[in-house]
Amino acid sequence: MDINNTGYGLTGGIHSRIGDKLDRLSKSLAVGNLYTNRNIVGAVVGVQPFGGHGLSGTGAKAGGPLYMTRLYKYNVVLDILGDNDSARLDLDNIVAKLQKNSILSLASISVITTVVEQLNQYGFINKIIKLEGPTGESNTLSFRARGNILLLANSLESLVIQALYAKAFGNQLVLLASNQYIPAMRDIFGDILVIADMASTKYHVIMLSYEYDLSSDAATTVANLPGEIRLIDYEYNGSYEVASLVSELSVSDNLTATGGNVELMSIIDRV
Repeated sequence: MDINNTGYGLTGGIHSRIGDKLDRLSKSLAVGNLYTNRNIVGAVVGVQPFGGHGLSGTGAKAGGPLYMTRLYKYNVVLDILGDNDSARLDLDNIVAKLQKNSILSLASISVITTVVEQLNQYGFINKIIKLEGPTGESNTLSFRARGNILLLANSLESLVIQALYAKAFGNQLVLLASNQYIPAMRDIFGDILVIADMASTKYHVIMLSYEYDLSSDAATTVANLPGEIRLIDYEYNGSYEVASLVSELSVSDNLTATGGNVELMSIIDRV
């Protein structure tokens, strides 16, 4: 969409009585806050968590459940549990692939098994949370995959852990062409996007392990990339910040727009 190509994505507004159009646009607009059949200002903390995408924001939404995690010294486990299994990691399949041809030691496999079990506690990808708000208004918060995640680590174990974090939230894995573990990573995870160098624009977040030395030249290259600001998710004690791996969408819908005729919202958009 031309709107998404602007690079900015703070708020969006839609005015329509056709429910199908509202649903379609809400899924395709790359904005942080979407308002339907109402004005696009006046976000309330805890009702419409506020923050954008691309050039309009990089972090967790202010007033949302992920925001407080940015203030902790340590990466924390989020208490946003759900019953959505869309991005659950298949532990048995992953371990079987790791054991194939002794790709990793038993000690490394044990560490990775623990990581998988922890990540499978999360259940909020594609989950819609209903937020309390004024009468006549529907307010929801949902979580989506951030996109392409560039993995930077010196060991296969560290790369696998990064990949598990990225895949747990539905993201695409990205590796540099110079990475010696590309064949092994493809054997474990399948599809891997390979880019020539850090100057590529085909990634949204960098996951950086503690032992990886990101040179000042590489960091400058990332900072000068056109378009959105690339996040760097640093490892701390073997874990990563989940807020960097998802994007949030807050939708505020004026339910009174039908004028009392709820059948209007079930009309299929033919345009």
